Amino acid sequence: MVITVAAGDWRTLRPAHDERVGQFTRLTALVQRTMAEQATRSVVLGGDFNCPGGMRSLDALRPLLRDAWEEAGSGWGGTMTAELPLARIDQVWVSSDIQVRASRVQPRGSSDHRAVIVDMTIPCPPALEPKSFRNELNE
Repeated sequence: MVITVAAGDWRTLRPAHDERVGQFTRLTALVQRTMAEQATRSVVLGGDFNCPGGMRSLDALRPLLRDAWEEAGSGWGGTMTAELPLARIDQVWVSSDIQVRASRVQPRGSSDHRAVIVDMTIPCPPALEPKSFRNELNE
């Protein structure tokens, strides 16, 4: 009897990791461009990152954003799979001006992943006068 375990080809791990590093480098550049275009400092970036927190793949984000779980997480933090959450691949990252108060994983819901809940304080930007209103006043 022969039993084959489909664990993937180990030779694909390095190229896959290199691709993930490239994805996070491009994501960081996109966040920086968006911050410049929107003239904002406050950023919340969240989602299924498909790699556990703390991985080198995420290093490109670190100069710009902070992992909310590393800062204020409680409990194990695993989000995938919902039935047996072994890996923390669903993450929330925030800019330096945002205060993370707590981060936790929601008990099982309707997804195959568990939700990450982050309590945070986002500073209120100074009120900006709409251009159309300013133009009307100057005419």
